[in-house]
Amino acid sequence: VYTELEETPFRPARALRNFLCFRVVVDLAFYLSHRQLHVNPFLYKHIHRRHHEHYTTNLRTNYHFHWLDLFIESAFPIWMGFMALRGAGVKLGRFEINLFMTAVGWHESGTHLGKPLPVISWCPP
Repeated sequence: VYTELEETPFRPARALRNFLCFRVVVDLAFYLSHRQLHVNPFLYKHIHRRHHEHYTTNLRTNYHFHWLDLFIESAFPIWMGFMALRGAGVKLGRFEINLFMTAVGWHESGTHLGKPLPVISWCPP
């Protein structure tokens, strides 16, 4: 895998296609896991409720998580996105992976600022 990371060239059109597929899988995995955190009373009470302690959304809300909540809503969907691409035989280079992670982090932070920002706020998760 390390050699693959070093040897996979960056191609913008391919990266865009890969990112669109990645984002669909990440958003679907996020939706399903986040929904479970709300509909399951045990999960909500013991894991997810902390995230909803803020009355107005702000940047701190994006980081106000139980550690399991952070895994379920953040790490798991991202992992699923990369595994779906890997399962489809898509090879990603180091730059492409970092670009995807940066875009996801930017999007998640931007949607919890509590203020609309151009581009980010147009496509909330």
